[in-house]
Amino acid sequence: MNIKFIDAKQAKEVHQYHYIKRKLYRTTAAIWYNKTCRDIYISIRVSGNNKVRKQYRMLHVSASTSKKQKLNEQLYNAHLKCAKTWNNWQIIQPIIDNKLQQEMEAHYNNLNKKLDNIQSK
Repeated sequence: MNIKFIDAKQAKEVHQYHYIKRKLYRTTAAIWYNKTCRDIYISIRVSGNNKVRKQYRMLHVSASTSKKQKLNEQLYNAHLKCAKTWNNWQIIQPIIDNKLQQEMEAHYNNLNKKLDNIQSK
């Protein structure tokens, strides 16, 4: 189902909500991927002793987590704006969520293929 916009302000807020939510989902997927193949990822990116690897691991995970927290705050604010602007936001939000769900399924399939390649090597 497609959404037809009448007002440019409404379209801007909905697109902003969609963009932030997509970015949040992709960040979550990146965190998952990095945690899943963390040891392989670190051994490729960082050479050195175990202390360096441990510091890199902690820094990378904490940076991703703070990014995710900021995106959650932005998404919350965008959601409030859209709910205030749109009277029928309860109908529009599931449409956006379904589109993002399909997009993220494809993204996770690609990440799983990468993990399979890494594990086979």
